[in-house]
Amino acid sequence: MLSPLRRAKHPAARTGFSTNSHATPPPKLCVTFFGYTTLAAANATTASGTGFNPYLETFASGVEATETHRLPDVQRREANPAERDGSLCHAGAAASRSSGTDPPPGRGPRRCLPTPPLCEKMAWAHTLAPMMILAGDIGGTKTNLAAFVREGGRLRPLNQRKYDSRAAASFEEMLESFLGEMGAGAKFEAACFGAAGAVIGGRVRLTNLAWAVDAGSVGKLLGTSRVRLLNDMEATWAGVDAVEPSELYALQPAAAPPHANQALIAAGTGVGESFRIWTGGRYLPVATEGGHADFAPRTDQEIELLRYLKRSHTWVDVERVVSGRGFFEIHRFLGPGVDHPDFHDPGDDPAAEITRRALDRACSICVAAVDLWISLYGAEAGNLALRTLARGGVFVAGGIAAKILPKLREGRFTEAFAQKAEFGDLLGRIPITVVLNQEAPLLGAAATAAALL
Repeated sequence: MLSPLRRAKHPAARTGFSTNSHATPPPKLCVTFFGYTTLAAANATTASGTGFNPYLETFASGVEATETHRLPDVQRREANPAERDGSLCHAGAAASRSSGTDPPPGRGPRRCLPTPPLCEKMAWAHTLAPMMILAGDIGGTKTNLAAFVREGGRLRPLNQRKYDSRAAASFEEMLESFLGEMGAGAKFEAACFGAAGAVIGGRVRLTNLAWAVDAGSVGKLLGTSRVRLLNDMEATWAGVDAVEPSELYALQPAAAPPHANQALIAAGTGVGESFRIWTGGRYLPVATEGGHADFAPRTDQEIELLRYLKRSHTWVDVERVVSGRGFFEIHRFLGPGVDHPDFHDPGDDPAAEITRRALDRACSICVAAVDLWISLYGAEAGNLALRTLARGGVFVAGGIAAKILPKLREGRFTEAFAQKAEFGDLLGRIPITVVLNQEAPLLGAAATAAALL
C-alpha cells in the first residue's frame, strides 16, 4: 500500500482523480478569465442530444451563474449595471489577499466576473473555453487518449477513446481524429503522453510500432508549448500514486522501509521495467529498456525453451517471453500438436484465448503455458528487484497481471521471484503489489500534464 507521505509528495496525489464521469450529473467546467480560473455550472448536450459536451458552442444554455469566492461582489455588480464593464474590483482583490490567495506578482488586482443576462451569455458561448488537458497512453497494440478538465481540485475525464494503434499510419493521424471529435471549440492548455519506447530529446520511436512521436510537432497540432513525452513506465509511476487504494492488490504483503528504492514491471504488448529513488523530497522515476535485456533461463525446461526460440529468432530477449506474445510462443513449445481455431483468426489474440482457457481449465496445455509464463514473469521481477535493491516494493502493472490475478495468487510468481541464490530471504520480505487499474499510465500522464500548468 502507498504511504500517505508518498501520495502527498506526488503531483498526481495532490491533484486527485474522479473517473466515474459517465453516470454522474454534468460537471462544472474550469474556465479562465483574465488568467484566473473560476467554476461555471454547465449542463450542455452533444450535437446528438445525449451526453456531456464540454465545448462551449453549446455552453450558453447551461450557464446559470459564475461561482467564485468573490460571489458577493459578482452579485453586487449584477445588481448595478454600471459596474458590468469589467473594471477593477479592489474590494474583491482585498478580500482575496485577506484569505491568503494573492494574485501572482505582475498580475495586479483581479477583475470581478459578472453574471450577465441571457443575451450576454449567448455572446460568451463562442468566446469561452474550458481549461482542458490532454493525456495519452501510446502502446504498440492500443492507444488510449482522454481529455480532462479540473473540477474542484480534481481531474474529470470529459472524452476518452481507445484506438487500435496499428490502424493509423501515425500518432498525429490518430490525434487529429480525436481532436475532430472534440470539435473546433476544444482548447488544450497542456498535454502529456506516455509512450512505449525510449524518450530522447522530446522524441520517441515506439519499440513495437513504426511510429515516431515528437513533442514539438504534437504541440503545434494542439496549439500549446506545454507538451511532454514520457516513457510509459514513468507515466505508470505517476499513475501508481494516483489510483485508489482499492485498485492495488498486495500479492506479497510486507512492510517496506520508508524512502527505499522501488521497482515497476509491466507486461503487455511488450514488457516495461523501471525503478525510482527517493531524492529527499520526492521519488524520482528512472526509465529503462530492461525488457530488451537477454532472456536468462534458470531451469532445464527454460533452457529448452530458449533453444526452441533460437530456431526462429536471432535474439531472444525478456520481452520475447514475458509479454503477450510470449503466451503463444510457450504454448507452441509445450504443445506443438495442440491447436485452437482462434489461433488462426487475424482478428483474435492468441494470448487472450490461452489465458481464458487456462483460467477456465479448458486446456491442459494452456494451463501449463500460463503457469510457465507466470514463473518467468516472477523470475524477471526478482531480477529487477535485485538490480535496483527495491526494498521499498515491486509494483506489477500492465494489461496482463490484473486479468490473470487468480493465477498469480497461486504462488508461482512469488516463488520464482525469491529464488535468487543468496538473497531469497531479502526478496521474500519485499512487498509485491499488483496495480489493478489498467488505466494507470493514462492517469499518470494526466497528472503530469496538470503539473505543467
